[in-house]
Amino acid sequence: MGRLSALHVNEFSAVRELCYRGLDSATLRERVGDRLSRHLGGSSYCFGATDPATALPVHSVSVGLDPAVMQTFYGLVLATPSLDFGPWIARSRRAARLEDLVDDVEHDPYTTEILRPCGLRYDVQVACIGGGWSWGHMCLRRRQKEGPFEDHEVRFLEALAPHLTAGLRAAASRAALAAAPGKSAGVVVIGPDGKVELANGVAEQLFRQPVSGTRQCLLTAVQIVAAQLERRRRWRRHEGGHRRRRDQRRRRQRRSKGSSSRRTGQLVHPAVPSGDGATRRRGKRARPPDFGPTGEGLIGTKGNTG
Repeated sequence: MGRLSALHVNEFSAVRELCYRGLDSATLRERVGDRLSRHLGGSSYCFGATDPATALPVHSVSVGLDPAVMQTFYGLVLATPSLDFGPWIARSRRAARLEDLVDDVEHDPYTTEILRPCGLRYDVQVACIGGGWSWGHMCLRRRQKEGPFEDHEVRFLEALAPHLTAGLRAAASRAALAAAPGKSAGVVVIGPDGKVELANGVAEQLFRQPVSGTRQCLLTAVQIVAAQLERRRRWRRHEGGHRRRRDQRRRRQRRSKGSSSRRTGQLVHPAVPSGDGATRRRGKRARPPDFGPTGEGLIGTKGNTG
């Protein structure tokens, strides 16, 4: 507590109390996200529950992002350093600004494709990690006019991280104990554009997303995996085209070299002819050897008349 600014003491106590109230994961993440956005003057946040082993977001509460950019967001999660949550497990810090995560913020895909189109500029992230497992990840965002996140605000979020982790871990444990074995599986079909094209009844229930303007509750795991598969498919298609073009270029070069060799690269053995009979059998007249100024035989090319 000694590290906290007096500005944050009351808010720290309120958020910590939420973490130990026994709330389910989605409710806890939404209430914490709303409080922290108000307290820190944020315009947007995304608070996801992650798979503990892989740090893959499985469900997210998102506020302030245009729903139209969510498909782009799915494609960037785990694919760009600013939204790759796995490396956080090895970091000593649990809160960091976007400027601390990437070298070139202005040209980072998260900035150019998500923040800037939504009128946002600054981002701070909190990793909810305990015992080498990832339980959640939060991104808080501000507009340009609201200014960057300051050091004392990052320290405040860092102090909250272990309590957020404890709340999410307890919520996941309660949900696992209360879950009944499923009688059927959710099945989805991914279309050629990487989006979910068809889903059975079980999957439809999982995909139902409460949406109110820019406030969304999202089942993100399938969407992110689908986006990664689509990225991989595009990469393989690009690599296949590049490989075909490269092979075609090499074949043209080999043909060009072979043609050039046939035109100018065949040696005529000049000093001692192999015999008139051999020359005549090839349909040519015997030709006398060429001699240079020193009397040594010269090697010419086919078609050289000496």
